[in-house]
Amino acid sequence: MYHQVLEVQEELEQRRVERMVPSATVQGKLVKVSIPKPFNSPPPKKTGSIIRGFSPASRLRLLKYIATVRWDDVPRGLFITLTYPDDKVVHTMRQRAIHRYVFMRYLEKFAGVPLSAVWRVEWVDRKSGERIGEIVPHMHIIVLGCPMISKVRVRHWWQQTIGEKEYADVDIEPLEEGSKAAVYISYYLGKPCLSEDLGNLLYLNKCGRHYGYLRKAGIPRHDVVKLGDLSQEELWIFVKAAARKIPDFDWRNPGSFSLIGMTAETALEELKKFWFDKMGKIC
Repeated sequence: MYHQVLEVQEELEQRRVERMVPSATVQGKLVKVSIPKPFNSPPPKKTGSIIRGFSPASRLRLLKYIATVRWDDVPRGLFITLTYPDDKVVHTMRQRAIHRYVFMRYLEKFAGVPLSAVWRVEWVDRKSGERIGEIVPHMHIIVLGCPMISKVRVRHWWQQTIGEKEYADVDIEPLEEGSKAAVYISYYLGKPCLSEDLGNLLYLNKCGRHYGYLRKAGIPRHDVVKLGDLSQEELWIFVKAAARKIPDFDWRNPGSFSLIGMTAETALEELKKFWFDKMGKIC
């Protein structure tokens, strides 16, 4: 009986391995290539731990999401940067979340409609003032569907939000052409963390998510297109693109990977050319 069970297990494993064909999906400017492995995946990592920074994995997830947004379908929007004055930089992640919530209510009241947004907390060296040299936070918010607002009004709302009576620095830029907006947003929201050694920060101030979404369902995204199983020639097109762009990419044993932005677009154009050439030879 025991040997029969082993034989069945071996047969099932062999069938599983035979089904392991590379495949790919496309969503906007994001290509995901899946290359199954002949062994079982490791157990998932423990969840629920404290978030301590904007890790490379977090940055990659944010850039992937930005690549899937239909920016040409966003009629208007704003790129807003909110800076904490010297006497307001010491706060908890909970207080920062409340600041973000209250400020967005000002925007929605002005616009008269619910607004979707993508936000990022960035930690930078303070260049002047009482806290010069310290690493302190400021906030980037990409607000979709919001009309242009004067800088004076945005500053007033931000000061009301954080309880600042004198002055708080803000910046505001309109989001216009979709393709340019995507590049602009990827640069500012996707910047790596200044330093993983943030020893001069309060512990509570540093922890918590460094990016997120507001009213996520209202952000237009491309549909997922399945390319299906990939031949070795088709897979090689994506592997070459990844090897040119991804640091330390092992093209001999790549595993699953993703292509983003112009890298994804270039690889897809090469894939289309391959298909046309192949069809021409058949015809």
